[in-house]
Amino acid sequence: MDTKISTNMTNPVPNSQCTARMDYGEIWSYHQLISMILLSKKHTSTEHRFLDDSEQKGQTQKRIKTIASHYAIMYLETSKKGGKNLKGRFYWMGLAAFAAKQVYCGALAMDDVVNKGLSKVGYYGNKLDDFTGAKAIAPQYIKHLEENALSDKELDYIRERMLLGNLFLFLDIYPYHHLYRELPCSFFEAINHRNSQKYVSTVKTDLYDLPHCDELGLIEHFTYDKKHLKSAFENIKKTEELLRASNGVITEDIRKIQWKSLIAIANHEQRVILQNCFYAPNGRVDPTLKKVLDKQKQLDKLKKTMAAISWIADVQGRQAVLTNACQLSDDFMEGNADRERFYEDMKNSSELNSTWGENLYDVEQRMEFITRIAKDYHFIMLNYKTKVEGYMQSIVNGKVVEGDGDF
Repeated sequence: MDTKISTNMTNPVPNSQCTARMDYGEIWSYHQLISMILLSKKHTSTEHRFLDDSEQKGQTQKRIKTIASHYAIMYLETSKKGGKNLKGRFYWMGLAAFAAKQVYCGALAMDDVVNKGLSKVGYYGNKLDDFTGAKAIAPQYIKHLEENALSDKELDYIRERMLLGNLFLFLDIYPYHHLYRELPCSFFEAINHRNSQKYVSTVKTDLYDLPHCDELGLIEHFTYDKKHLKSAFENIKKTEELLRASNGVITEDIRKIQWKSLIAIANHEQRVILQNCFYAPNGRVDPTLKKVLDKQKQLDKLKKTMAAISWIADVQGRQAVLTNACQLSDDFMEGNADRERFYEDMKNSSELNSTWGENLYDVEQRMEFITRIAKDYHFIMLNYKTKVEGYMQSIVNGKVVEGDGDF
């Protein structure tokens, strides 16, 4: 049994409390369970059902929106145990809300492409004239579309792996934040002892029964090197101290430390979690994923092709939009030079003077993309904080504006 590190009250009701000593396995089981319950719906007084299409169609998309919502709630400090004067300590969570929202948008777009027959199977199985709005695709773009269209099988595969990455990241990162908020004095010792193989048996069983979670070995059952996380939470602690001193006012010193925690968690999520469970399982780039991303990159090169396709179906490029919308509307902050700071995409070959442009499956190139997004987020949180937090609240409320594909 792991060393016992914490004594806690079982509930907040006076005259009905007792103390309970918990070992590391029990502590992590509890905080992992919280993350699982948040992605479930109450079925009976004692039972929750995980949000998944195996239970009911549409539940998986609801789960992605729920993940985005809980990231935003953690940043906004609007839960019962949130600290109103500490808003800004969990800085990465705000950016994560927008990123998870973009995953939701991507899932919707892939479903739409399949439903509208723009996958390779659908394209070759129908005459072009059969598509609603097909005349919008000029003949010179047809060959480009033919060469890079994705098959139904490829779309299904990338969607499932995307759902895995989205879920694994939440199940990984949320318990750290929840534990830190609940037991900050125990956190920096407990962080060294997280191992899902040592969870309480019922929690362990429920966790590994979740969709995709039989693959948790890809991220070493949470026993990986935690250097990025330790750095992040050390800076979160410093942020708290400064926020208390400033009575919640964000100073320049606070922003410098927020940036450090933001980049540290970004490195953890990309290098430790997503690289190993999504982009390059077992140390090798997923060949199907690479094929799909290379095709998407080729389509991204010709904006007119993408614009033409968007007349038929919703399409999403390799992008991040820092609002509650899937894409920026044409009139969003029209005439304001800062408009571009609410949007970021992967650089193509012409921008980089290279053959291929940035590859998402290359962790170093991907981190350049992520760092640009983080810089945009840091900028708009300085200059448009109220607006940005309003978008986060809209995500909490489930209000995601689904883009129409306009470029």
